[in-house]
Amino acid sequence: MLETSRYVDLASTRLRPANVPAVLDLFARAKALEAVLLFGNDFDEPSALAIVAAAAERKLSVCGYYRGMADRHDDFYTLAAAASAEDEPDFDRTVAQWDGSEDHITDIDAVFIAADMALLGFQQGLIDACNVGDVGARHLAKMLESNTTLTTLFLRDNQIGVEGLKAFAASLPKNQTLAVLDLTEGNPWEAAVEAGDEEAIAAAKVIEEHRFAEFAPDDA
Repeated sequence: MLETSRYVDLASTRLRPANVPAVLDLFARAKALEAVLLFGNDFDEPSALAIVAAAAERKLSVCGYYRGMADRHDDFYTLAAAASAEDEPDFDRTVAQWDGSEDHITDIDAVFIAADMALLGFQQGLIDACNVGDVGARHLAKMLESNTTLTTLFLRDNQIGVEGLKAFAASLPKNQTLAVLDLTEGNPWEAAVEAGDEEAIAAAKVIEEHRFAEFAPDDA
């Protein structure tokens, strides 16, 4: 059955790094596969990257998006304005959205989100009030270096600290498309700026100079 499936839901199935070979075997055997949903498991960064690399070779979504999908609004993600399979052979690539009040996005899940944003050409990303920290921020920032479709990325009220802020500051000058990056409202790096952390202040100013949003306090 799995060999003929276009979409496999493996979310919150307690997968661990030891299960990565089985996931990669699924990728290899399931020739019709277009998307796997992998949120909410217990992968670490190296195991998530191994999955992402194998998925990229097959051009597989690891966040559950597949061509021809109808509107999906479940516990794991929302695809806004998705075209139905009857009306359009490909899904709408406008908005990828997660909300921490309903979804269960971890820092490692942001590695998967970054991979899908690189693969699928989304124009807007909203990942608010989730648990994205510096690991996820690094991968999202790296994705921006070569991304040419994303114009808006909201990461408000997550767990992004100074290291994540610095990653965005390093990547944004290499991006020519993103117009709005908002990681204010509750990310820990803001407290570091207020406390006078020089690295945080410098990174915030770099981002602010590139006109992506208001990041640093007026007196920073």
